[in-house]
Amino acid sequence: MSRENGGKRCCPGICLYLCLVLFLGGCAGTDAVPEDHFYRLATLSVEQPFESPPLAGVLRVERVEAVGLLRDRALLYSHAAAPQQLQRHHYHHWVGPPPVLVQDQLVQYLRDRRLADLVATDSMDRNADLHLRLEVRDFSRRLHVNGAAVRVELGLIAQPAGREPPLLVRRYMREVMANNGSPAAAVTAFDVALAEIYGELVQDLLQVTGE
Repeated sequence: MSRENGGKRCCPGICLYLCLVLFLGGCAGTDAVPEDHFYRLATLSVEQPFESPPLAGVLRVERVEAVGLLRDRALLYSHAAAPQQLQRHHYHHWVGPPPVLVQDQLVQYLRDRRLADLVATDSMDRNADLHLRLEVRDFSRRLHVNGAAVRVELGLIAQPAGREPPLLVRRYMREVMANNGSPAAAVTAFDVALAEIYGELVQDLLQVTGE
């Protein structure tokens, strides 16, 4: 009799049992993969729109600019102890780049306020009487020991058609505390900060245009 035929054979039932034990042991030792979360800015409510548009003609909100990480869809954050170090959340993202979300939200806000006869975007093929050029300079969370805040900073240039120098050059900055330390609470705080900035922006435009 050959050595192969003379050796002991493994029972199929035992082999199946060992495979099942190894599989379950591997599953138990593997952490669950975190789920991605996606956020968008809200459509801001306007309580007192203008009865008639104070700005005649077309107001165009040009494409909002940003540099580096501020164009990233990941939520950005820093610690209060090291504010210069900006980091990404790996599983918390905006539905689109923040500059695009800010432009869309601002355009809808200005339309709902009835600030101008027509509020247009850079994608609309229309001549404009007043151009708004914005840049996102900060759009991040600031984590403190006792909570979290959001920081929003926008640069603005208001340029009438065919006119130099610009009518208005401003920088708007807000820091708003979130209700808790979650990214979802931060998104709500971003809306609050942006609503305050938009309100101030409208007042500035009315002042420099004499309306």
